[in-house]
This record gives sequence, structure tokens and C-alpha cells, in this order.
Amino acid sequence: MGKERLDYWQDVETYERYTFDSEEGKKRIEEMEKYFAEFKNFLGRRILDIACGAGLFSFWLEQKGYEVVGVDINKKMIELALKTKKKYKFKSQFLLSDAANVKLEGKFDSAIIFGNTLFGLSPKTFVNIIKNVKKYLKENSYVIINYRSLLEKLANKEWKDVYFDSERIVSFNLKYDDSNAGITKLYVDLTGEKLPIKETFYAWSSGFLEAIMEALGFVLVKRFETKVSMCEVMDIYQLKSKE
Repeated sequence: MGKERLDYWQDVETYERYTFDSEEGKKRIEEMEKYFAEFKNFLGRRILDIACGAGLFSFWLEQKGYEVVGVDINKKMIELALKTKKKYKFKSQFLLSDAANVKLEGKFDSAIIFGNTLFGLSPKTFVNIIKNVKKYLKENSYVIINYRSLLEKLANKEWKDVYFDSERIVSFNLKYDDSNAGITKLYVDLTGEKLPIKETFYAWSSGFLEAIMEALGFVLVKRFETKVSMCEVMDIYQLKSKE
């Protein structure tokens, strides 16, 4: 039987950093707490957490009194979210689904995309997600996105060609595909226990994101800097009135 391949989320990112009661999870909530006053007035009451992962920010917002529904395509992440929900008797709902075609019940006051999810979404995928989610947003609702500008990192030469993700894993930039603004990286297990994998990340920028959101019927109402894990910008977009 051959070797298994690296699992990006298990071996590189590690699932534990996305859980509500882990030290990393607590740190990320503390970081986000500093900026809560900047966006709390745009949340409304019912929130859709797109790419919710293990429910880290869903549970944080529930504790503040919001009703939250989380959606994620990663089965392991949803399993962890449901485990935490049961452990602490939370009420947030979680759906294992692709946000680009998920079917939801009722309308939402806002949708959030936190945790640098944008980094792993191609422009086409992102457009499909927003088009679908838009059907479930109330009139004049908001979409709040926390992200980093990979394009800025590249321009400032802050994106390393070789990066040690851990003592065990090193990654190499392989190629850039201009047709989808994606950079493919190769992840190698230095122990030799697992086979390498390739992952693609996308060169988003603030201007790029704003142009796409405007074309999808949203207007930027606020943008500010953040210093949270992997995210340096937060944008708040309002769904334009049909009038």
C-alpha cells in the first residue's frame, strides 16, 4: 500500500487552530474582539457565516446574542463545529455544503467571510458564492469580509518563494496562472512519511474585490485595517436597494 498524501488542513493548517476552545482559537477571538465595535452595527440579528470552519466566529457571535448559521464544504470542520456545539450547548446551526449552491431557510441580515477564506477562493468561485448567498439576504443587508491583499504582498516582495510552514513541512511557489489569478504551491513533508500536495491561492486585492462586489450589486460602505490572523483588511458592503 502506497504512502498517503499530506492533508493541507490537517498537516499544514491543523484543524485545532480553528476550534472554539483551543488556545489558537481563543487568541483569534481576542484579536477580532478589538474590532467588533467597528462592524457590530452592520450585523443585524441573523448572520450567515460563510466558510465557517469549525464554528469559531459563529460561536463567538452567538455568545453576543446573534442567531448564526454556518456553512462549510469541509466535512471535518463541520464535525468539529457540531462537537463543540454539543459540548457547550450552543444553538448555532451548521451545514455541510458548498456555499455556491447551498439551500438556506429564511433571510439573513448579514453574511460574514472571516479567517482569510478569500485567500483560497478563485474569483469565479467567489462570484458564484455571492450570487447564491445574495438570494437569502434581506434588502439593504450587509456582507462583511476580512482578508489580506496577496497582490500587495507580491508587489512588496513579502511573499516568499520558499516557506517553512513547520519543522516538518516546507512549501515552494510553483507557478502563477493569470487566467484565474492563482498561485500554485507545492507542500513537501521533510520526514518523507507523506507524499507532497499542491494547493492554489489567489491574488486578491482591495480594488479587485470592490469591483467584483459592485458588479454583483453591492456598495462599499466601510473599509478599515485589522491586525488579526492572516487578515489585514475588513470591507463592509451593503446590498444596493432595488429602487
